[in-house]
Amino acid sequence: MYICVMRLRFLTYLLFLMCLLPVRVFAQTGQPAALCADVGPNGEVLLSWEYDAATSATVYDIFRDQGLGFVGPLTSISFPDLSYNDVGAGADQNSIRYYVTARDAPIGSIADT
Repeated sequence: MYICVMRLRFLTYLLFLMCLLPVRVFAQTGQPAALCADVGPNGEVLLSWEYDAATSATVYDIFRDQGLGFVGPLTSISFPDLSYNDVGAGADQNSIRYYVTARDAPIGSIADT
């Protein structure tokens, strides 16, 4: 009886650790910060951000919400670029929200779209 309880407890801990492993191995160390948006007179939006943990494999996904929720990504930008110009966004006529995420692109992939 005692051995069965210990085996069950061990398997429970093992399952718990296996569930945490992907989170620890594949988690980002941080996300872009200090996102700034400048609106031009024709409604275009120039986004810029900072990201200290960037490497040559870093890709930034840019999402936009024009009132129907965030869809996208709108586009993806490769390192070393830290800005994106959303031409034709229409920010002079409507409210727009953005967010930027960082990820590592697989080796050999084309990050720009």
